[in-house]
Amino acid sequence: MSLKYQIFNKICSKDNIASVQQVINFFSHKLEQRDQSQIGVSQVLATIQQGATQWPYDRLRVVPKKF
Repeated sequence: MSLKYQIFNKICSKDNIASVQQVINFFSHKLEQRDQSQIGVSQVLATIQQGATQWPYDRLRVVPKKF
């Protein structure tokens, strides 16, 4: 993951990276709240689907589009 993060870091702005990190942290926390001994692919998908409806969009940083 370190190499992928370094590549991602070079092509994205710091605001984009901060937003992606917030999303990852949000969903990681949701997954950690589930019973880890019973978690499978379908449970991960269900957690992501449910979490997507609860995501507070105002936490993301607005980045102007470059055209």
